[in-house]
Amino acid sequence: QKVLDALKPHYEVIKTEVDEFNRTASQHSKYGNMRKGIGVAGMWYRFGKSGSLKIPSYAELRTDGSFVVFCSAPEYGQGIETVMVQLAAESLGVPQESITLVNADTLLTPDSGVQGASRATYWVGNSVVDAAQNLKNNIFAVASEMLDCHPQELQINEGTVHCTNAPENIISLAEIASEFENLGKSKSVNGLFDLSLEFPD
Repeated sequence: QKVLDALKPHYEVIKTEVDEFNRTASQHSKYGNMRKGIGVAGMWYRFGKSGSLKIPSYAELRTDGSFVVFCSAPEYGQGIETVMVQLAAESLGVPQESITLVNADTLLTPDSGVQGASRATYWVGNSVVDAAQNLKNNIFAVASEMLDCHPQELQINEGTVHCTNAPENIISLAEIASEFENLGKSKSVNGLFDLSLEFPD
């Protein structure tokens, strides 16, 4: 109602101008039978803090040593899916080709809230980075026991994990995935980008 009340004075001015135009239009041959009308339209523009402040995602190590990332960043033709794969690949230290993206599937992926502007890249992207880093940490935790090497000395390369100080200590990601199963550990981890503390309700 406040919006309509604010519009009313402007509407009355425009209405007077339109009424005058329509009254005299027939006197001007260039207008013919043309008449003017008045239309009012409204919109709601979101700005600032919007949507959820906690954005989840998942990352998973497959039994063949490849990876799957689950997130919700709808593709509008601007390359957001490529961005998600790039972020995950860089965080894991693996080629983009080794990552499968499952995106915006209401059955399989978490709800990432409102998407617009650069929100998908920043919010969902940071969540994907967190999931990938968490998965990498889990992989290194298992691999360190298998290779008898400190996690900080491990590196992923061409589908394998090796100890940087002893390159001969090497094991495939597929073998690590199998060890996850032997240990009863989940090969899937959660990622979360949480700004709720920076922007409290």
